[in-house]
Amino acid sequence: MFLLPLTWAEREKFMVGSIFTSDKDEAEIAFRTAVDRANILERHIELVPVVIYANTDDSFIMEKTVCNLISQGVIAIFGPSTGGGTDIIASICDTLDIPHFIYDWLPNESLPDREHTSMTLNIHPDNLLLSQGFAEIVQSFGWRSFTIIYESDKELQQLQDILRLGEPSKNPTTIKQLGPDEDYRPFLKEIKLSTDNCLILHCAPENLFNILQQANELKMLGEYQSVFIPVLDTHTMEFGELSGVEANITTVRLIDPTDFHIKNVVHDWEEHEKREGRYYKVEPHQVKTQMILLNDAVWLFSKGLTELGIIEELKAPEIECRRKKPWPQGRRIIEFMKARSDEVATGRIDFNENGQRSYFTLRFMEMNAAGYLDLATWDPVNGLDVLNDDEESEKRVGQKLSNKTFIISSRIGAPFLTMREPNEGEVLQGNSRYEGYSMDLIDAIAKMLNFKYEFRLSPDGKYGSLNKATQTWDGIVRQLIDGKFVTQKRQHFRLSSSSHS
Repeated sequence: MFLLPLTWAEREKFMVGSIFTSDKDEAEIAFRTAVDRANILERHIELVPVVIYANTDDSFIMEKTVCNLISQGVIAIFGPSTGGGTDIIASICDTLDIPHFIYDWLPNESLPDREHTSMTLNIHPDNLLLSQGFAEIVQSFGWRSFTIIYESDKELQQLQDILRLGEPSKNPTTIKQLGPDEDYRPFLKEIKLSTDNCLILHCAPENLFNILQQANELKMLGEYQSVFIPVLDTHTMEFGELSGVEANITTVRLIDPTDFHIKNVVHDWEEHEKREGRYYKVEPHQVKTQMILLNDAVWLFSKGLTELGIIEELKAPEIECRRKKPWPQGRRIIEFMKARSDEVATGRIDFNENGQRSYFTLRFMEMNAAGYLDLATWDPVNGLDVLNDDEESEKRVGQKLSNKTFIISSRIGAPFLTMREPNEGEVLQGNSRYEGYSMDLIDAIAKMLNFKYEFRLSPDGKYGSLNKATQTWDGIVRQLIDGKFVTQKRQHFRLSSSSHS
């Protein structure tokens, strides 16, 4: 039997609820627009958005809010927009078999807790897998040691796998928590005094600029420094002149702003707000992750209803919290969705048996003056996959080195570096004072990559050894650690040359 599309007036209406902390939450735009799009694609029913604003940290208010939605006959609940109150909503939905969708990071649940969240699907990447992804990305850097800067327990939990990297006895990881004071300079100065040039900065997106700006004031974002920011919304922030610092700053995101799905979604948001008499503008490359995840949640639910083939028999729940009588169709819907693999705006999505997102793709990228450059992707199945080929990578390195001056720290030791004997009447200056294998090697590399160089001897004539009492190095190693080869006219890199090359 072929069913003709129903008119808008003939379509049966079903309510879907969403909880936000305030009417200023931009995620509401994503929710209402996603519902509108679902109603265009599905011709036989109409989803009606029911939005409630509530204090998600108040458990009493949360219980009252979700029961109010259920008494209105909603067939699904989305949110809340933050992690607060999620456990209460999940428990009630589990009791009454109401599909529940969340899109925020949540800590790991214990097994007993999972028994009370069987009706909940989280579109946000699973915490354990996200932590694994961060760790494998950091491991690929080959850092010998690094300092972790975090803001709250939430950030520290997301870095739990990174904390297991390295050998504590040889290369201990330094962990420092940000304080409440917005003047981070005293905090950052302590880090500057250490020998770590590699930082992992994990904090709220809105605090990133101030921290990096103050670090830049303290000259902590030079070409010797590397900063990894495992914040999924780093790309939404305006960094201005900080985008052009010489430090190697990298981060991650879930979305590909060049993807047509993202562009279409953003266009829908702007058009929706225009119809409502409001102005809203956002560039695809600055889309907030939470908004896209909520869009994906609504889309998955709508598509799941259609593909399950339950539309004709769908009946709105007539239940109440106090009676604890479950909705007969709810569990069938959520189990169907849990078993599927699908493509959404944030890429492929799979769920495990606990309703946690078990497949997602992290896009690892470098921040530069032009924006962001994708370097690699990571997913739980394939691990880290570098996007640029060797030729492209060499080209990027060459561009960075071009027209810069390297300081070569070395010591006298034949055949690698010796003092050259001047010819009669000849005055030797600069690099012409030396000769040997190291000079020939560096000169050949400099011609290939178009950079300049200047040899400087280690002041104490040593390769470098560690003073166990003071935990300081001398010789060439000390020169490398200090990284102070800067003049007023030129920018310098460091290279080391020794007879052990």
